[in-house]
Amino acid sequence: MTLRVPESYPGAVGAGSRPAADTRAATAEGGPCTRTRALLRVVAWARRAPRTGQTLPLVWTVGEDALLLGADLAQRSARSADDPVRQIIDAGAALHHARVAAEAIGWATAVDRFPDPDDPDLVARVRLTVAVPSLLAASELAALAGTRSGRPLDHVPVPEPALHRLAGAAAREGAYAVPVVGRSETGAATSWVVLGGPDDTPASWLRTGEGLSAAMLQACRDELLAEPLPVVPQHLLDAADSGLLNDTHGRATLPHLVLRVALAGHLD
Repeated sequence: MTLRVPESYPGAVGAGSRPAADTRAATAEGGPCTRTRALLRVVAWARRAPRTGQTLPLVWTVGEDALLLGADLAQRSARSADDPVRQIIDAGAALHHARVAAEAIGWATAVDRFPDPDDPDLVARVRLTVAVPSLLAASELAALAGTRSGRPLDHVPVPEPALHRLAGAAAREGAYAVPVVGRSETGAATSWVVLGGPDDTPASWLRTGEGLSAAMLQACRDELLAEPLPVVPQHLLDAADSGLLNDTHGRATLPHLVLRVALAGHLD
């Protein structure tokens, strides 16, 4: 049996709300109804993933031992001026959020990315097997539930070790990550993590999205503010064209997204 989860499902989570961080009420063990409820909580967490703009909703389908993640790219092309990069990046972020939530509840996950060449809208299949709940994943959910808010301190640069931790979190998910520190024309500190890959393909965009989710979870743990910029600055594109933009492993990086990072001040 499969269940397509509508965007209006009551367990879905939108801006300004969040599922409970306590995962003990929904576990991978138990009968089919219990497992389905737990998977619906995973989808609710996935819908808390960062989004890069006004992209169309993603499509989640719950099966007995798997989650399917879809993106209606044909509808996107017909209704949105956004390029497909942002849609797939958002799918990657949701995929990573779903993996973290599933592992916190008590599943081991194995992901097949773009598993059906005849169905480009099927972005990923997340295969699930019962396992010991991951304490690391549970701590990541707790960090997400306590997402940092406040006024960014633009005049204070983020320490480079903190940017490298965010870059490392993204790199562990297969993204290419480049920490960048500088000053804007107005004198404000610019602390960025550039996320990208070796090429401009859906597989690379998806990994960038997974890296975005991991980096933002790391930012939550470090009590930093982080948000994607609406566009990649031209000077970074020029650096990539000149072969001067290399990630933390020395690999030439094609930028897909820039994550702005700031220290958090007190709310006004």
